[in-house]
Amino acid sequence: MRISGKFSRKPSREPASEPASEPASVPASELATRPFGRPLVKKATILFMAVAILFALFGLSCTSAMAKAPASATPDASTATATNAALDVSYVTLAPGSDASQLTFTWQTASHSDSPLVRIWSGNAAATDFTGTCSASVLAISGLYSNDVTVTGLQANTTYSYQLGDGNGDFSSVGVTTTGDPSAYSYIVVGDPQIGSSGNIPSDTAGWANTLNVISAKFPNAAFVMGTGDQIETTATLAQYTGFFSPTQMQSLPFASCMGNHEGASAGPLAFYNPPNADSAGNYWYTYGNTLYMVWNFNVGTPDSMSAFLASAIAANPTATFRVLTFHVDVYGQGSTHALSDGKAYRDLYVPVIDKYGIDVVFNGHDHTYSRSYPMVYSGSAATSNSVGMQAQTFDAAGASVDPTGTVYFALDSATGSKFYALAAQQPYTAVMAQNDKPMFTVVSVTASTMTTSTYQIEADNSITQIDSYTIKKTVSTSATASVQKLTGNQNSLTVTVNVLRADGTTSTASATVKIDKNSAGTYQVGIYKVYVDTKGNDQVRTCEIVG
Repeated sequence: MRISGKFSRKPSREPASEPASEPASVPASELATRPFGRPLVKKATILFMAVAILFALFGLSCTSAMAKAPASATPDASTATATNAALDVSYVTLAPGSDASQLTFTWQTASHSDSPLVRIWSGNAAATDFTGTCSASVLAISGLYSNDVTVTGLQANTTYSYQLGDGNGDFSSVGVTTTGDPSAYSYIVVGDPQIGSSGNIPSDTAGWANTLNVISAKFPNAAFVMGTGDQIETTATLAQYTGFFSPTQMQSLPFASCMGNHEGASAGPLAFYNPPNADSAGNYWYTYGNTLYMVWNFNVGTPDSMSAFLASAIAANPTATFRVLTFHVDVYGQGSTHALSDGKAYRDLYVPVIDKYGIDVVFNGHDHTYSRSYPMVYSGSAATSNSVGMQAQTFDAAGASVDPTGTVYFALDSATGSKFYALAAQQPYTAVMAQNDKPMFTVVSVTASTMTTSTYQIEADNSITQIDSYTIKKTVSTSATASVQKLTGNQNSLTVTVNVLRADGTTSTASATVKIDKNSAGTYQVGIYKVYVDTKGNDQVRTCEIVG
């Protein structure tokens, strides 16, 4: 996803809030549902004024108008159907849609929009409008209305310009985003930006902006950014959200959100995002290429609810090659603050559930250190279970772990440098750990058969140093079949089925049925696969092959 365009924010009033208190030790029986919090160091009003000063220094305007995209990205006069920029928008963000052909948009406005829309186009092509919904009332945190729209039918490797509209003829300025290639792509994972956790919102905001600038410069084709939670420090402090959403990349590079303990169990933070396939608890899933991504909100979850969510997401995407799960608390972490206390308690609660669903990789945050586990399965809570649960691996000549059993758990360090914790003594389950008190992020690269994670720390001069790399290689065999049923007239019913066989012997299938003209050929989407089918006569199939 290439980065361009700039949007600005117009913060509304900031409601008064009491500082959240740090929780004491919590029994394991309560850990599934109880949120956590940390105290603010400065009063909200002082922090808000400091943010305004930072915005002035860093060029992050506090006005609500969006800046114009570069001239090369804007349409010419024949296609710019909405050139006015009368609509003030705030807290604009993009997110991955249900699959790689979709994006979701969220923004806030001072006035209610009966029919919020996204107008989107590529090059000199005609623009298309997609409409969505607007919240019935203003959000308590911002005093603004929330607008959600999903855009579909996007093509891979394509630059799009877009405007946000209210349905009454007013539009924002132009933003720009570029889609990735789902057949081979990369994305970024970040841990705990936690704007405000240092007690200095401007400093944390600058750290977040700098990290996204480094990511944009070093990995300009990243398809999206995935968060592991704790975007902010305190749920009711608007200046922290303003800081988090202020970088220009938030309006061009899709961000897959996750709720952390600092977002808490309330619905307020969820309104800043518009994830696909979301349930009422804030759990959601999406696919990109051959991978199923599942995001679980531990704040309101239980082992039973996690199991039901994972089962539902996997049932909807049975042929995915890789399965990735994100939730906030680290269950195989290394930080001295959480890993061996509440982290271990969460491990006892949730890892037995994860084992049931063949999850390849789990991304966590929470402990503000970096670690990667060996492939693990749950083997009880005794100390010896850490080593007993380790799964043997076979590596190929390139160093990739071939068809590993178990799940590899990543705990990510702070992406902003707002807060770091010390490392505990290395645990038997830990393959790699690091804490150098520098912001970190992880790049994940996915191909048809491999998933590679590479973790970097940002140096003082904004160069990056790789501190870890790990590759999973999957042996997956796929085949496609098709059948045609003769219908009346000139149409037939075509059913295409994809069969998947994994190295562990498990199988899955996905099917799609469409109406076609007789003697036609075409490419059809079946789950995460594209299948080319050429038919002949009333009910014959001449060619059937997976092409993507």
